[in-house]
Amino acid sequence: MQRLPGAYSLVYLKVENQPFKAIDDLFDYAIKTDNLEDHSPAVRAAVDYAIIHIATLLHCIFSLSAEGPYLLKLLENSNSLIPYSVLGQTLRIGNAASMMNGLFRLILAKVSVGAVTNWLGLTQNAADGMNLLQRIISLTLEWDASDFRKAVEKIKKDKNRASDECFAAIDQHIQSDRAQHDSIREASKTQRLSIVVAILESADKQLPDKLTDSQHSQLLEYYSAQLAIRDREMIVDALCRQSPDFTTSVLKEVLAVFDPMIRAIHQNVDLRKHLGSLQKLLADLIKTGKPKQSNTDNKQQDAGSVPPSVDDYVDLLRRNRYMLFEYLHDVAKSCPGLRETWRAWAKHAVKAFRHDAKSTDASESKEASNAPKPKRQDLSAGSMNMDLQRLFDSIPAEARNRALAEIDAHAKYLRKLEEISAERMQRILDGPAESRRETSRMSGPGMYLAQWQSLLDNTIITPESKQGPLRRGKDVKGLKASGKTEAVTSKKSWDPNVILAEEEKSLPKAPDVTTVITHLGPQFKTLAAEKSCQGLES
Repeated sequence: MQRLPGAYSLVYLKVENQPFKAIDDLFDYAIKTDNLEDHSPAVRAAVDYAIIHIATLLHCIFSLSAEGPYLLKLLENSNSLIPYSVLGQTLRIGNAASMMNGLFRLILAKVSVGAVTNWLGLTQNAADGMNLLQRIISLTLEWDASDFRKAVEKIKKDKNRASDECFAAIDQHIQSDRAQHDSIREASKTQRLSIVVAILESADKQLPDKLTDSQHSQLLEYYSAQLAIRDREMIVDALCRQSPDFTTSVLKEVLAVFDPMIRAIHQNVDLRKHLGSLQKLLADLIKTGKPKQSNTDNKQQDAGSVPPSVDDYVDLLRRNRYMLFEYLHDVAKSCPGLRETWRAWAKHAVKAFRHDAKSTDASESKEASNAPKPKRQDLSAGSMNMDLQRLFDSIPAEARNRALAEIDAHAKYLRKLEEISAERMQRILDGPAESRRETSRMSGPGMYLAQWQSLLDNTIITPESKQGPLRRGKDVKGLKASGKTEAVTSKKSWDPNVILAEEEKSLPKAPDVTTVITHLGPQFKTLAAEKSCQGLES
């Protein structure tokens, strides 16, 4: 990722032997005004940098993904269940303790026969219903699962469907334990069998022989839909219906940890205003994510189905950035205790981003630098270089040259991604508004998103036929599961394959790094775990 001058100055700038002068200036400026961008060109550049990368992530989720319209509908339904007006009235309570008690009752309180009998001692661990948060989670996922159930019913009503024994075998497999699932997947991979055929063979060797190609495709869709239903049911059971209710207990513990901070902010800041800002932001996000009407004769997209571009999400964040600035200004101005806590945290955090955190300052004397110091863990940028070199040296000699060639190819690939990312960022910063609707200008910067997409493209997928070569994620890119197609009609969606095709043309192909992963993957996981356990310097 390209270097950002604003963030670079926050990490490295030292003025008059004050290593954190830039951070102190920024915190002091937030006390005076909510227009943080006027602090300096560096801060303005940092804000633009953050906006463009967040917008690129949103665009990747809601536009580039085949499930974007489905996820947007899920977000819209969840947002409609949040009682903003009731939350706003609760935040009006002046006493912090009463306000917190009201929030606990509103979000976490349960009203049911089971809750009353448990409280009276007549029953123990009886199902005591759901609180507001659990109800929102449950309704959202139940709505989601209902679309998959419609897909299942549609498959079962087909006249040319597979036999009942096939459906029963799949249903039984879905309810089996993880070991059974892993065993079936391994058999599917090693024998190049469809996952459905592997499941049917585990129940009855004769079942797959009766399947036609169309029935096999139906069973693949049925298996996918049933897995989606089970996933959502298990999430609801774990978060909303478990007895005893660990979810509510965990939420209470989390709120108790942040209780002093919440009380301090409530006492000095009008939280109702910022709750309203959050509501407006989510509404604006949902509106931005919906398809736009096309004013041009674009053969690639149907009229009225032009997806939002990354520039639309950039405009969304730029329109609403003042909401965050106002909140930061209110907290910095009215909550000095919290302000100083976050100031100290910011100073401590930037140390980890310095390339050589262990090097001494020019002001330190030679004797001081040579004096023995207590051993501590250095997790600054570049501090793992020696460990990585040690891991590389452990590779067998016959594979070392291949690994080195793969590393060089991957470094070249990353440099190319960085160049493309920089070009796209400059295009967004300089591009005229009238050019933002072009499909070729849909994408934003972000080399890590490209790497993430490369990982998805290489994910192993079950064969399309009953027996055949394994597919990869790139072979099913742009396809939606049966239940998700019912959630959003075609008139309210767009064809993601058009955008993805343009994406693939502009991005280099990721090199094969199998040798590196094979010889260094397990060792690197162990090294990362050790570094994580040691933690940052306190």
